[in-house]
Amino acid sequence: MSYHLYNTHGFILRTANVGEANKVLFVFTEDLGLIPVQVQAGRKISSKLRLSLRGYSFCRFSLIRGKTSWRLTDAEELISFSPASEPEKIKIFAGILLLIGRFVHGEEENGKLFSALKDAAVFLKNTKFTVDELRRFETLSVLKTLSSLGYIGENKALAYFIQIPFSKQTMEEFVPFRRQALLLINQALKESHL
Repeated sequence: MSYHLYNTHGFILRTANVGEANKVLFVFTEDLGLIPVQVQAGRKISSKLRLSLRGYSFCRFSLIRGKTSWRLTDAEELISFSPASEPEKIKIFAGILLLIGRFVHGEEENGKLFSALKDAAVFLKNTKFTVDELRRFETLSVLKTLSSLGYIGENKALAYFIQIPFSKQTMEEFVPFRRQALLLINQALKESHL
């Protein structure tokens, strides 16, 4: 029996150890939605995939759909954050990915959310931030995430920030709107009951 090889990009939301050396990745993918991916011997030191399977990273994946689950055949890490040199960045991005893990369930494509998440990851990785800028980035990222999931209704004042890509200028323009955005985010989280 032959299997079709799927190539996709995705974010590792979390990982779980299985047995002595196996691993399960929970991956939010570009075109397959949120899927659990089995990794045979993924925790062994000799595994060629071990270094490409860190939590909260953006990767290219090659997958096979087995009878009961997805299996990983190859992976390449494209964007990751170092806990040693980028602790604040990894903390913020981990929070965003954990939020997605709470709201997204199953194999349902969400191109808008994936695109917003990729834009956030690239900007966060390639930009130096002050503490205040990081707070603004986090607020704006969560706002865009909740909007992509349909939890933020029409809001004329914030629509511009939800739609435009991240930039230093956008972050500066967002300053007077951050409080309003935080109120909207808290309301959306409360109403979601998650």
